[in-house]
This record gives sequence, structure tokens and C-alpha cells, in this order.
Amino acid sequence: MKHRIFAAILVALVTFTLNAKDIKRPDTYNYQRGVELYGEEDYDQAIEYFTKELAENPKNGYASLYLGLIAVDQEQFGEAIKRSQEAIKRVPKKDAEYVSYAYLVLGSAYSQMGEDGEAERNFAQAIALNPDNTNNYVHRARHYTKRKQWDKAEADYTSITTLSPGEVRGYMGLADCAMRQEHWDTAAKLLDFVLKLNPEYTSALVPRAKARIALKRYNEACDDIIAAIDNYAGSDAFKVLGELADSSLTTIDVKLRVRAAKEPNNIVWVNSQGWMYEHVNQPRKAIEMYQASLAKEENPVVNHRLAICYMQIGDGKNALEQINKEWETDTTDMSTLDSRIDIYVMLGDFDSALADANTLIAHIPDVSYGYIQRGTMKYFHWGDLEGALEDYTTAITIDPDDVDGHFMTGRLLWDMKRHDEAREHFRRVQELDTVADAPYEHDIYIYTFLDQPEKARQLLGEQVLKYRNNPNELYDCACAYSLLGDRQEAVNVLRQAFEKGYRQMVHISHDPDMNNIRDMAEYKTLIDEYTAILATELETGEAVDDGHYEEQVVEVPFTTEGKVCKVKCTINGLPLHFIFDTGASQVSMSNVEATFMLKNDYLSSRDVVGKANYLTANGDVSEGTVINLRDVNFGGLTLTNVQASVVRNQVAPLLLGQSVLSKLGKIEIDNTRHVLKITHRVKKSK
Repeated sequence: MKHRIFAAILVALVTFTLNAKDIKRPDTYNYQRGVELYGEEDYDQAIEYFTKELAENPKNGYASLYLGLIAVDQEQFGEAIKRSQEAIKRVPKKDAEYVSYAYLVLGSAYSQMGEDGEAERNFAQAIALNPDNTNNYVHRARHYTKRKQWDKAEADYTSITTLSPGEVRGYMGLADCAMRQEHWDTAAKLLDFVLKLNPEYTSALVPRAKARIALKRYNEACDDIIAAIDNYAGSDAFKVLGELADSSLTTIDVKLRVRAAKEPNNIVWVNSQGWMYEHVNQPRKAIEMYQASLAKEENPVVNHRLAICYMQIGDGKNALEQINKEWETDTTDMSTLDSRIDIYVMLGDFDSALADANTLIAHIPDVSYGYIQRGTMKYFHWGDLEGALEDYTTAITIDPDDVDGHFMTGRLLWDMKRHDEAREHFRRVQELDTVADAPYEHDIYIYTFLDQPEKARQLLGEQVLKYRNNPNELYDCACAYSLLGDRQEAVNVLRQAFEKGYRQMVHISHDPDMNNIRDMAEYKTLIDEYTAILATELETGEAVDDGHYEEQVVEVPFTTEGKVCKVKCTINGLPLHFIFDTGASQVSMSNVEATFMLKNDYLSSRDVVGKANYLTANGDVSEGTVINLRDVNFGGLTLTNVQASVVRNQVAPLLLGQSVLSKLGKIEIDNTRHVLKITHRVKKSK
């Protein structure tokens, strides 16, 4: 059963007392019992009693109305339309409230079917019959909101504020419209008013936190999320907690630690810290928090989170222990079994993984992901391509809209040299994959297979920059570079993934995406290095970062021209000078330099990432073409895959901004000796 869209109508129908004494509603046993069961959300039993009622009293339009309500919530739209029309015909016309409800249910059914004309006609009729009922405006406003008809939605929500000034729904609806249009200041003010109107209406806290994050009012946003977690700890609150961790980690960390200190027996605060650290890719700190939580209270959800964190650091043994504890509490939860399959694969125990996949399919044979899990094991680990294809075909037959199913089918068919069939599945993924905020990982692969390598490289450049601290995303990018045949870029990004914590060594050893680079000496050295690092980490229980790296100071000479300092560098092998600028946010260069590099093969078309606005040191906003600099070297320090902006200014200097400086470590300027002193971390020599 999906979430019910008629909760407010339920209250109205169950509790409504009509003032007009000349309207008599049914009082038969079957009808009254059906109403009681509906109020208790026992819909199957309610349907049974309403059906009995109609068998005995076929003209009872009220029973038809309830059946329509249940049908629309169960997305049985044909039944909802039929029952609503029965109610419109059979409920006495003088009972305008209930006839209005019937039109409202009918409008909602048509709305969800995408029949906008019929939906709006019935919504209008519902409002005409009962213009003082705010529910009618709420449902029509939601209809308009989904279609981005903001003026109409806002008009309906404004009607609610006029009809019922003390009711929060109108203001919440207006705030929702404002947020969807990214009118953050308006949304924040509306949500402020909601909480003044009703300080106990905690559902306004999470959206207000989102608006305040967009306005960079991070401290206030942190207070909202703390209050939201304190009141109900819903999943939306934790999602926004993750956004805050991205934007203002120190502030939210301090506030959570303070609450944990003030309420040491309330595990919600340590669990929140665990989730926060997990979100910002600090799994070891997350493990510490979750272990503290379990020391106070056993919780299978925390066991699950611990298992995921142990997987992140490559500790399959402890991950398996935690997932087994979760499984022992509920052996019917197939999502736990799904995670255990991943852990067995990580440990290289494919027989146990296959056994769990078979159990998963036996328990839920009509769900696609069990077949995808089993098919992927056959494909990656046993080379059973025909068996894998059978499982993938079963998955997309069960769920024709399963994006992963079509993607894996396309991958497999491509490896089987059935390219035309593969392309059909990739095109289907493009149709289904509608993520709006960023290119989904499938897109990069699909552009590769659909012979659009430059588009794939453009997306890869964006993804490597955006997810530079996310080891799993970086690993996927390395795979895509390998498939494109960009072998050196693949190894470079794979190293970045390892440096950020990627430790799935068994998966790498079986992943066909890596086949193009397995013969490279640099790849073999990298795998050996991090296999040894993982072994050390598992033995000591500490990240190698903590004991295998040391600080080193490099002095880089500079010259001064006016008030700026210039440093020699090479970019993709081309000797240049850059201006050391702590006020600039990015690396930038003039279009003259970029054109010279492009004409002389220091840049290629695949290095062009896209366009972006950037802030200069003097506060101006400029538009530039974003390019990827594969190799930036100065003073013996080398950085790879550095994003830079090409500005529309022929005399603009080459600026080295914070996007590079922040990666180097501590930087001091010695004006007396004219050197930059850069303290950075390097691996200890053996």
C-alpha cells in the first residue's frame, strides 16, 4: 500500500457531523462496520463490509464513495472512477459535502492517470459544491504543483490561508512552491511564519533547514535539523543532515557532540553522528559512533550501518559479523540478505553469496533485484554469460522499468558481441534514467557504448571533480576511463579512489571494466601497494594514513611583479609561470594560453569539460570554459586532473587558486627569501 493521499478526508468522513438535520446517512451494520475498519486502516476488511452493504443496499452511494477512496489510494483507478461516479449518482444531492468528496476522489484518480482536463473539471466541481472545505483546494494545488503550474497552485494555497488563517497547510504549500522554484528566502519566511503559527508543527523544520542551507545560513539550519531529529528523527531529517555535513561539517559536528554530552543515554545523537561521518566518507569515525550506540542498546539498524562501514574500509570479517546479527533479529528481511550477498562477494566467498541469492529469489521470486544479484555473480565471477543473461532477462521481464536490469543486460550483450541488442537496452536506460541533479553513473558508460566517447569524457571530468572525495564514485570513473581506452587516466583516478579509501580488492580482481589496464606495470604496482595497505589496516585496525605517511616541506622559489608572486610550473609538459593567488577559487587561464595549448597538442578536445561561472579575486563573476589539466607540476610537486577555467580575456594571467592550493597542504610565504614553503604529506620511504 502506498502512502495514503486522502488522510485528511479520512478524518473528515469518519468524524464529520452534519449540521443539517434533514440529511440521513446510512446506519446499517455493514456500512458502519466498514467505516470503523477504514478508520483503523484495515482496508481489506473494510472492502469486504462495504461490498456486503452494496449487495444488500445497492443504492448506498456512501459505501461506493468509501470504496472509491480505497481504490484511488491503491492506484486502482478504474475502480476508483467507477465507485466515485456511483457515489455522485446515489448520494443525495442535498448532502453537498459527500457529493463534493466524490468529485474530489474522481479528480484525484484522473490526476494520477495524467488526464488533466478531467481532473481539473472534477476538482472544480468539488470546490463549487463545497467552497469552504480546504481539502478540495489542497488536492487541486498538489495537482498543479506536480505540473509546475505555480500560479494556479499558489492561488489555491492562498485560498486556504484566507478560508482558514490558523491552518498551516496553506502556508506550507506556498513554501513548497517557493522551494521548488528555488525562491529560498520566500520559503524560509513562510516556514518561519508556520512555526510562529504553530510551534509544535515540527514538519516545517526540515524544509526550513533546506531553505537555510541554500541561503548559507548554516548555523540556523543546524539548529533546525537538531530540533527535527529530537522530535521525530525522520529519514528526511537525516538526508538534510547529510547536506549539512557537506556544507558545514564542523558546525553540525559540534552541535551533535554537545547534545550527545547533554543526553548521554539518548542514542539518537551518537547514531546521528555515525550517519554524518558515514556521509562524509569517514567510515572509521562512523564505526566508533555506531559501536558506542550498540554498547548502550542493541539495534539491528545500527548493525546494518556498521556492516556497511566495515565494507567501506575493506573489513569483510567484521561486516559479516554485523550483518549476521541483523539477520538473526529478522530472517524475513530480504534487504539484509541482499547486503550479505555483497559482503560474501567482497570476501571472495562466492558459493555462500550464490546460496543467499538463491534464497532471496525463492522468498521473493516476483522481485527483480535477486535475479540481478545472481546474474552479476555468474557474469563477473564465473564467466557464465548465458546463465547471467537468463537471470537478467528474468529481471527485466518481471520489471520492465528496472534501470539496473537493462544496464547489466546491455553490458553483458556487449561483451557477447551482440552490439545492436546491447544498444537497445542502453537506450532504454536513457529513457528510464531521469536523475535531474547530476549525470547518473550509467550515463558515462552508455555514452561509451553508444560511440559518444567525447560526451563520456566530458561527463567524467565533471564527475571526477564533483566526487573527488567519494571513493566509490571515483572507482566507477576509473572503470569508465578504462573502457574508453584512456589507460593512464584510468590508473590516475583509480589511485585517487584508493587514496580516498576504496578497498574492494576482490571486486577489482574480477571486474571486467579493468581488463584494459591490467597489463600496465603502474596498475600492477598500484594493486600490490594497496593490497598490502589493506592487510596492514586489517591487522592494526587503523587507516594506513595514520602511520605510513609523514610531513615533508618543499620550498618553491617565486619572483614578484608588483604585488603578485609568480612561480614556474609546467602544465601537461608546457613550461609556464602562474600567479600564486590565495583569493582565487580555481585555476584560471586566458583564452590565448588555452588556444596555444590546444593547437600544440598540450590540450585535446577531450580535456574540455563544459562551462561554469567563477568568482575572481576582485569579486567579479565571469563565465569560462572548464578544462581538465591532466598534469600540473611545480617545485617537484605533481597534481593530476586539475579543473581550470578559461576566461574570455586575452591578457588574463594564469592563476593558481584554492582548487589546487587546498590539495597541497599548509602553505607559508617567506617574503624575505622569496620562497613558498609547502608542508605536505608523503608516503614514508621503506
